[in-house]
Amino acid sequence: MGLIAFPKLGVKYSDKYFTEETIAWLLRAPKPKVSLKGLPPAAEARVAYTPESALAAAWAELAADPQFQRAIKKKGYSKDQAQADFAKAIAKPLPRTADRALGASLKIDYQTRVDDGRYVHLLNGRPILAIPTGVKAAATVSANTDVILYGCFIVIDVLSVVAAAASIKVVVRKEKLAKFLQKPLVGFFRKLTNPTAVGQLNRLTKAGKKIDVILKILGMLRGSVNLKTVVETFLKSLSWVDKAIAVLQLIGSILLLIGSAGASFAAKVVQLAGAIAFLIADIGGLISALAKK
Repeated sequence: MGLIAFPKLGVKYSDKYFTEETIAWLLRAPKPKVSLKGLPPAAEARVAYTPESALAAAWAELAADPQFQRAIKKKGYSKDQAQADFAKAIAKPLPRTADRALGASLKIDYQTRVDDGRYVHLLNGRPILAIPTGVKAAATVSANTDVILYGCFIVIDVLSVVAAAASIKVVVRKEKLAKFLQKPLVGFFRKLTNPTAVGQLNRLTKAGKKIDVILKILGMLRGSVNLKTVVETFLKSLSWVDKAIAVLQLIGSILLLIGSAGASFAAKVVQLAGAIAFLIADIGGLISALAKK
């Protein structure tokens, strides 16, 4: 895999996984100072959603979107039909092979190592970024790269699990999606380097509270980014009409899950334990990156 030289500094990167804008940001970004102590969870207000109210709220969020309006008009899709489809989708039992298939799509091999005077980042055995150790704060740049990539991976893991539980069919190409999520997730990256947030995430992960980990990440997303843009990017492999409907269903699913009335849906989500294991592993990678000196 050929790498592109970033101007002047000797840094080389793959444009399949990074934009030049991301590399420029990495080279000037300060190292986050994060405490990994398990802090007690802050009280988080939740809106109680039923399937009907969650889908209605998602519909309202998309109502002013011209693309959504064109899609439902082309499809002849009504709010009542959307409600019926949503209720059916979240109640539908998971196929026996769902967890194994989703886990296979989320499995990647991401590593960082020092080799021949460079911090080399590898994805599935191939270099995607090389940072000469002589670059100013090279170790910090490398650690921040890990934070960004693991942050993207975590979001992809969570959205993939929620989408599967909501019977939304989408092909997940985890390593390729990361590039397109880097810009929409800037606010989320800031949340990830907040000492309180990462401390709570670390505590929940160590306690094995899988659904609370997912809820924490979804809450961080909801409060830091344009959720519609992130979900649209995640579903970018779909046709524009199918994507508009899937965005509606996935936002509705997220709202239902973070709402206190989504307990039965949460039970369906945790059935995807194998896929969730990849989320936990990626959180471990994130925490290791934040702890680097």
